[in-house]
Amino acid sequence: MQVNPQSFSFVRWAQVMTPQSLYKFHPDNKYLIEMLVDKSLFCCDRKKLNDPHDGLFLISDELKRRMLNNAAAHVVEGFSNNPLYNTIPKSFIADFADKSFCQKSFYELLESKGGTLKVCSLTENRENELMWAHYAENSKGACLEFDFSYVPNIQNCLVQVQYTNEVPIAEELTLSELKRLFSIKRKAWEKEEEWRILVNDIDKVSFEPKNLRRILFGARMDLLTREKIIETCKKNNLEHVDFKTMNITLNGINFI
Repeated sequence: MQVNPQSFSFVRWAQVMTPQSLYKFHPDNKYLIEMLVDKSLFCCDRKKLNDPHDGLFLISDELKRRMLNNAAAHVVEGFSNNPLYNTIPKSFIADFADKSFCQKSFYELLESKGGTLKVCSLTENRENELMWAHYAENSKGACLEFDFSYVPNIQNCLVQVQYTNEVPIAEELTLSELKRLFSIKRKAWEKEEEWRILVNDIDKVSFEPKNLRRILFGARMDLLTREKIIETCKKNNLEHVDFKTMNITLNGINFI
């Protein structure tokens, strides 16, 4: 069934104030220690994100029309060198351009223009038990608390995720539009209260030591790992970092 993009609402990208605390859940692995030593957050390729809907967007009729015009001109140029050009029906050329365009996704087209987007996910809620289970290795990992509220270079890359079941529609073929589309997720994910650092063509975003305020240890993290993290902080200009441990109660969790 063919979908008409105009039947869906257009979701706009609104900038809001950065929260004073944003949290990064992390499993217990070597990359957790590397993060503290390098003072950098890893940004993964969109194809490795766990939401299967990330990257599924419609293209507006107007954008498709403009791109098809460009594609048709390119196809005409290619065919014009062929002696049989004048005998080829123009409808065939238009149909060829249309199919050539539709075989590429919005992201493939952007990436061909240098628009390779990387994502680092954060959340507003450190007490989200599902996040501890899914992203901190069933509470064997950690949660790092950052303050980016006064860091322009990171603030400029931060977007708050908007949750909606309306289908996102691309209106422009630009990196800015790609970032807007990547700030939209389906409502099934809204309990994650996600913020995203969106960057182009880099794998890591550096932070200053003072940006890391606290490390929360999962209730199931072993003692040796906790001691290693504390020692790593002491040796890497992170002596100020506060440490707390998850406490399991009948009513939920807290940190002591």
